[in-house]
Amino acid sequence: MILLTAAASLVSLISARSIKPVAHKNNKKSHQYVKMGSGENRKYKEVSTHICLPLWAPSQPTDEIMADNNIMTAPCQRMVACLNLKRYTRTMYIGVDIGGSKILVVAGNAKHQILRQQKIKTPEDGHQGVIEIIHLIEQVAAGDEIKSIIVASAGPLDFKNGCIRESSPNMHGWRGTKLIEPIKNHFKRPTELVADTAAAAVTEATIGAAKGEEFVLYVTISTGVGAALVAGGEAYQGVTGIEAGHIIIDPDGPPCGCGGRGHFEAMVSGKAIKKKYGLFGYQITDPKIWDEIAATMALGFHSLIVSYSPSVIVIGGGVGVHYAKFHDFLMKHLAELHPLYPLPEIRQAKYIETAVAYGALILAAQHYSS
Repeated sequence: MILLTAAASLVSLISARSIKPVAHKNNKKSHQYVKMGSGENRKYKEVSTHICLPLWAPSQPTDEIMADNNIMTAPCQRMVACLNLKRYTRTMYIGVDIGGSKILVVAGNAKHQILRQQKIKTPEDGHQGVIEIIHLIEQVAAGDEIKSIIVASAGPLDFKNGCIRESSPNMHGWRGTKLIEPIKNHFKRPTELVADTAAAAVTEATIGAAKGEEFVLYVTISTGVGAALVAGGEAYQGVTGIEAGHIIIDPDGPPCGCGGRGHFEAMVSGKAIKKKYGLFGYQITDPKIWDEIAATMALGFHSLIVSYSPSVIVIGGGVGVHYAKFHDFLMKHLAELHPLYPLPEIRQAKYIETAVAYGALILAAQHYSS
């Protein structure tokens, strides 16, 4: 009977917020007192050795309360161990975004809600970067159960070996670095590699600007240019990922980071715009410049439209943020290229900063929620 009373007292104690040990003038070595909340006039009730119960407590524990690692005093933690009561944990899905400038790691649930996240600057060395990713995953998991991990990275990618290919133009220090094997070995959980654009496309098709559409073409225009297609809720990324940024627009055009010339991203990416006009996108106010940029964009978009026949196109990335400034020009130039069928609607992305990590989380939950 005494043991059952102690267990009931502990359940009430675990349900309470902000439990902190306090000094008491009558405190004896064999007794423990705790204060509930921040009020200075709260009352205390001694229940038994190492177990103290407030005169009030929430009737049900919540995720927020149970996630607090400092919820009990040390003596109470020892009593929990004696009674074999387990710590409340949640099932977490992990999404990892490896970009040229940042690494973002998120933890969330099967409802695609991001609950915790951590971000760092991308290390120049890929091996060090993988170590940092493992640490970030441990931080966002925070002791909860990890169900699965999806790593979304800039490419080109080698899906079979779980690494970035040696030909990557923007991830020099990460070329050939194994991404999946060390993470999978460390956490002993299902771990997959996907293209960053595929993950972002899943975000926009599932909860973003193209929610409910069947054939979604996502195009990101930022430091580089990338694209991915989502059909029937599934992302298509081919053998190495869709490298739309390397569509040839002008064989005699400016050099591309990959070694080619006149590629899509060498002509309309944020880096290319800055190089040609001496301005970042947010600094360009002259409509004539946006008209000229849109005319070049239209050449690349035309190739993507006739190749994938999407029902809607979503534009994301740093240049995509300025969508309102070039949308009308882009549609005008696309119409001038005489497409074989009506042009699909083009929309601005809903998610920019978190699109890739969010998509990785969604894929982790979709593939391993059962």
